[in-house]
Amino acid sequence: MALTPNEFLNGLTGLIYAVIVICVGLRIASKYFKYKQITMLYIGLGWIGFATPYYAVSLSFLSVLITGEPINDFLYFLIVVGFIPIFLLLWMAGFTELLYRNRQKIILIIYAIFGGIFEIIILYALFTDLTIIGVKEGPVDTNWSIIVILYFIPLILTIIITGFLLSFEPLKSDSPEIKLKGKFLLIAFILFTIGEIIDLILDVPITRIILMISSIAFYFGWIMPEKMKKRLLRKN
Repeated sequence: MALTPNEFLNGLTGLIYAVIVICVGLRIASKYFKYKQITMLYIGLGWIGFATPYYAVSLSFLSVLITGEPINDFLYFLIVVGFIPIFLLLWMAGFTELLYRNRQKIILIIYAIFGGIFEIIILYALFTDLTIIGVKEGPVDTNWSIIVILYFIPLILTIIITGFLLSFEPLKSDSPEIKLKGKFLLIAFILFTIGEIIDLILDVPITRIILMISSIAFYFGWIMPEKMKKRLLRKN
């Protein structure tokens, strides 16, 4: 199977973005083992889970390059949507550890219920009718069903809203260092919002580039190299 130029660019940028997200997420999550902060583990793993569509795209892209054929539709859709409720729950656990701790239990229960319902629908679709999830258009593109779109929209809104709330909190701090990290988080979620909106309308490589920059800014919002921090704080 030959990839069109657009499919190649989509696949390549999707692969690069997937690698960046995994590296960023694992780096943040690894801080749990050093500082014993469970929040870092939740946030890092949750961030990794938000890029699951691009993991499927990456594997399918690599499969075409190596074998000439994309991965099968079952595996593709399983990777894209099969684990999203779990990763979302991890993200919300991290979010509520930092904010709304007093409402953590009820928030997690609500997300667990809706995630469980979605998971049942996805498992049913995987073993009976994949068109309930969507229809593949080439090796790296997909036309999603209305059911998945109706889940993706509140999912993206959740990420954006919680992301901005996490960004605004450090901006209130009197500490220049904490405020600087808040600025990077704000940049990350502004870019994430722009990238996701464009991605819903157009399937073009520029969305992956925007999301790459978003992920790097997200990393600096949690873990900032000392040299970079000193240089930026000196300018302020």
